[in-house]
This record gives sequence, structure tokens and C-alpha cells, in this order.
Amino acid sequence: MIADPALRWLTTALFVFAGGYCAYRLSRPGDTVPRIGHGLHVVMCGAMIAMAWPQTVDVPAVPQAVFFAAATVWFLAVAGTGGHPVCDGHEHGRLSCGYHALMMAAMVWMVAVMAGWLPGGAAHTHGSGDAAGMAGMDMPGMDMGHGHGGHAGGPATPAWITVITLALTVVFAAAAVVWLYRFFAHQQQHLPVSASRRPATGAAPEPIPPAPGLAVGLACEVAMAAGMAIMLAVMV
Repeated sequence: MIADPALRWLTTALFVFAGGYCAYRLSRPGDTVPRIGHGLHVVMCGAMIAMAWPQTVDVPAVPQAVFFAAATVWFLAVAGTGGHPVCDGHEHGRLSCGYHALMMAAMVWMVAVMAGWLPGGAAHTHGSGDAAGMAGMDMPGMDMGHGHGGHAGGPATPAWITVITLALTVVFAAAAVVWLYRFFAHQQQHLPVSASRRPATGAAPEPIPPAPGLAVGLACEVAMAAGMAIMLAVMV
């Protein structure tokens, strides 16, 4: 659980927005491949929301690890075929699908760290006695209250685990900046052209038709990347 209430609510809001948009896209008619991707992200957002709060029900780590490992393989397979069709004007090519594969792999990493599966790592136990539960687990930088097993006095997290977690934090923080830049670039591209910006001939330029839903889709990418960076950062 994230200790800071404001940060907890911010993270929750990010994943509620992203998960809600993905659920909306999943409910709409369209190609199967992007809809599967949206479904995987809905589950991921739900898992991240559960991780931030102490009141959520524990979910065993093994099913989560298997699910997100399968999601990683699926996105890699889609990337290997060149990506999937345009969805809301947002084309997910090899690079984008590879990025989403990394996002799912980061979920596997978080589950493995919390379950204590990594060499030198220790499980962060939950008050219910399920050491493999993900939601509400104690992690470095997270709240140790609410009846959870204390982390103080336990074995220190190995440096290599901290380094990888920090590297993932930086990657997703950078991704959030990149997606935010693309969002504002899209908004700027579709601003009305004033007379002072028109060509010297005086002819009005052809308007650029906005891609339906693209701005919301880009905002969803910003939210997911920022939320991932926050959740990884509190583990460092």
C-alpha cells in the first residue's frame, strides 16, 4: 500500500482513468487484436489499483505472474508481426507493442519482488497470512501499518533488485514524458489556424482532421506510464 494518501489517490485516479478508457475501447466493436490488448490493460490497471490500497483482497502471486507473463509474450508476438491495426488513430507498431510488453514484464517483476522469488529477496507478507498476495503488500517505501507484517529489521533488499527496479522507474517516467509530448503535439496540430499563420497567398490551409479518440488514447498512455513509474518508485 502506498503510504502517502495524496499519492495513493493520484495513482488510483491514473489507473481508474486508463482502465476505464481501455474498458470502453474493449466494449466497442473493432479488430480482435487491439481489443485483446485493451483487455490485458484493464486487468493490469485493476491489479495496480488493488496494490495501492490496504482494503483490497489478496490475490495469490502465481496466477498473477502467469497472467502477466502470458500478456508479455502476447505483446511480443504482436510486435513480431509488425504491430496491430490503428485504434482510434493510434497505430501500435513494433516499438509501441514492445513497450507494452515491457509494461507487462514490469508487472511480473513487481509480483516476483513482493513474493520473494528472486535470489536474496524476501517475501513481503500480508496480514492475512498469505505471503504470496499482491494487493496491499508491504514494500519498501510503502505503508507498514494496518496490521501488515513489518519490513523493518528484515533482510535488506539486494542492490541488484533495487537497481533494476530503479531502471524500470526511470524508463516509465521517461515514457510518460514522451507520451505527454505526443499528446500536446497532437493538440497543437489541430489548433485552429489564425490569419497571421496562413500562407502569404491568403488561402486558408486545408484543415487537419483530428483522429477520433486519439487525444484520449494518448492521455491514457500518459496515465499508465506515470502510474507505473509511481508504483515502481515506491519499491525502490
